[in-house]
Amino acid sequence: MRKAAFFTLCLLLGLFGSTSFAAEVTIFGPKQYVRTTGAPDVYTDTFTANPGEGTLIVKNGAMDGDDRITDALSSATVSLNGEQIFGPDHFNQQVYLL
Repeated sequence: MRKAAFFTLCLLLGLFGSTSFAAEVTIFGPKQYVRTTGAPDVYTDTFTANPGEGTLIVKNGAMDGDDRITDALSSATVSLNGEQIFGPDHFNQQVYLL
C-alpha cells in the first residue's frame, strides 16, 4: 500500500511539478496617450508591482477593419524607471505593436 501511495505521489509531482503556477496579470492600463499639436507631449504615470519579469505592450495607433494602422506616431520614447524601453527608431506609422 505504501509503495502504491509513493508511486502515485511521484507520478503526480512529475506531471504537475513542471507546471508554472504564474498567472498573467495586468498591473497598469490600458491607457491612451494622445499626441497634440505644438511642442512634444510628455506623459508620466506611476504604478506599483512586485519585482520580477514582465511584459510591456505598446500599441501605436489603432487597427481599422482593413488591417491598416491609423493615427500612429512616427516617433516616440517610452521609459520605465528612467530606462528607455522603446525609442524613436522603434516607432513609425507602419508599426502597430511593440
